[in-house]
Amino acid sequence: MIDFSNWPDGHSTVKKLSDKTRVIRPAPNHLLAEAGTIIVIGTDHYSLLAIRELNSWGIKVSCVCDISEAMSSKRLCGIPVVGLTQLMGMDKDAAIVINHPYVSVQIEEMLRSIGFRNILLHANAYDTHVGLRFYLEGNEKKQEIAKQNRDKIEYTLNRLADDHSKAVFNAAMELWLRGEYIDANKTVTRGGYFPRDLIELGNEEVFVDCGAYTGDSVMQFAERVNGNYRAIYGYEADELNCEIANHFLALNNITNARVFNIGVYSSKTTLCFSNTDGEGNRIVREGGVTISADTLDNLLKDRPHPVTFLKMDIEGAEMDALLGANEIINTDAPKLAISAYHKLGDIWEIPYYIFNNFRDYKVYLRNGHVVCEYICFALKA
Repeated sequence: MIDFSNWPDGHSTVKKLSDKTRVIRPAPNHLLAEAGTIIVIGTDHYSLLAIRELNSWGIKVSCVCDISEAMSSKRLCGIPVVGLTQLMGMDKDAAIVINHPYVSVQIEEMLRSIGFRNILLHANAYDTHVGLRFYLEGNEKKQEIAKQNRDKIEYTLNRLADDHSKAVFNAAMELWLRGEYIDANKTVTRGGYFPRDLIELGNEEVFVDCGAYTGDSVMQFAERVNGNYRAIYGYEADELNCEIANHFLALNNITNARVFNIGVYSSKTTLCFSNTDGEGNRIVREGGVTISADTLDNLLKDRPHPVTFLKMDIEGAEMDALLGANEIINTDAPKLAISAYHKLGDIWEIPYYIFNNFRDYKVYLRNGHVVCEYICFALKA
């Protein structure tokens, strides 16, 4: 049960990260100045950004660590790359810079487990993990919203189908309202949209993917069922992503499948859509590009077979899309996998809507991939 009595009032209560976590401000940290060895974790573009900024401060990186060891013994920007085995034998007083969104949480815990102490969550000069920083903003307003929805929150928590779902819910609320990520990290199961402990898939599935992106979930679904299914319908508002998705479907011989370049919404309409890098593709009030959108009930009105699995990951428009899928869900009773983390209220509003609009569904919550990507699963009882 969430203890509302402990929520502070009247002042911003931005929760700092746990005391064991040190962070860099957008200026050289004293650990960087004092450490004899500076190590950057990773060999992707996030690491390149960290190296560039460190160089701008006149700080020389001693080495880069590729935990997968795929780049071990090579060089990145002239800097030697070491593997995890080599890293384990290095000076535990070294300053280690992690610049990865989301997975920085897991990397930090792994590094601490092998004895490193001076771990800096650099993250492009933000004072915390890129993927978590917005959870630390506006706590006072978010707490007020949650108080106004107290009845819905408690109703949802009490109706969740298992103890793990309740633990995920409580951890998610702590992350949203206090910025505390440790409990959220403990609930990660990494089952994505197809966790085997919840989702049973047969050979006659009709999979509908709202927010198909570049086809990654479609590919995972096809692999999970060993290519045996009836049909796949994908919907992706970004034209380039849609083109990429269909290209990969053809390249991998995924038949009876297509991704359509249209948004999924609560009505047939035209929307403004932002596809700015770094912000995520989402519906906005103004600006961006104009896209067509429609309801799933309209888009799949003439479906030859019932929908058996409906997935939604549409950057905050999930509730709108659910409103436009009432007929399909009530008639076909598909398995549901709905993202519930793009907006504060999603974590309770989406389960609450399912409980009150679709009969005989059991609702589960999972932290399905990384520390704050919550998924609401609903299965017909």
